[in-house]
Amino acid sequence: MYHYIVGVRQKNLSSQNPGELSVDFIIPFTDKEVNAGELAKAMIDHKIIKTTTKEAFEAVGLTQLASELTALGYRVRANDILVLKFVSDFEIDDESLKMYIKTTPIEELRKARIVL
Repeated sequence: MYHYIVGVRQKNLSSQNPGELSVDFIIPFTDKEVNAGELAKAMIDHKIIKTTTKEAFEAVGLTQLASELTALGYRVRANDILVLKFVSDFEIDDESLKMYIKTTPIEELRKARIVL
């Protein structure tokens, strides 16, 4: 399966198109990365092993993705970005995802909201 974390901004009232949604970022990943993340979490939470977060993500090869998500967490909070997660059986290109977000009501998009 394909997973997408998407950051969405809503234009403010003083902009030319107030309330319009725009995609700020898209982070695609697959089940392989999800499984590796679960393994890293198990390594960190294990009572005997007690691996550090950095070591666990290095061991499973997710250092870059973990760094990106950490940095995005700060950026999301500072800029009031709505973060969504989508899962699909098929790969979705960026343009199709952007079009879906622009044409879907914000109330419907909020159902896919996650917190970084």
